Amino acid sequence: MSHILAVVGSRNPNAAQRERCQQAVVAALEAGWHIVTGGAPGIDHLAVLAAQRAGHAERVTLVLPWRGFEGWQDQRLRYMVYDPDVHTDWLGLAKRHHPNPGGVKSSAWPLLARNAAIIRMAEAVFAYPSLAKGTYRGGTAHDIRLAQALGRKLWVDDGRLPAGTPFREALRRIRAGVPAAAAGA
Repeated sequence: MSHILAVVGSRNPNAAQRERCQQAVVAALEAGWHIVTGGAPGIDHLAVLAAQRAGHAERVTLVLPWRGFEGWQDQRLRYMVYDPDVHTDWLGLAKRHHPNPGGVKSSAWPLLARNAAIIRMAEAVFAYPSLAKGTYRGGTAHDIRLAQALGRKLWVDDGRLPAGTPFREALRRIRAGVPAAAAGA
């Protein structure tokens, strides 16, 4: 059975994050992993493009918050679309792990429910958050909380990683096919 790596992150990644995201996706695909992501601009989009360029679009699942989200047209990709009448568990998981569910606009819940499904499907998570005001915020911060709460193997790259950091170890272990549960950071 294949391993599943969630790739989530900022809509505005820095240059280091963009480069490492693409490296991670290609390394994971070459090691036989499948990728799950959300299809949004930024990191999600880079993950899909890296898979397409590597010739492995069929091993990418996009989990979308609604039909037509971001206009993806590649039929080689797998798609899942959030349906609030069917996927009540996605929304429930998102709400349970949000620090302020009462402060979330109703229009944001499909995005957060989609994120919950992505993290739940994955065995390991590469997260590329932006550092806004010195802390992780927004959807990627929510993804990180979900990964921690669900016990997923998690590597966070906020773009400040120097050479020789856990990111390189994570790539080495993914290339070696080490299951996330055995691949301490």
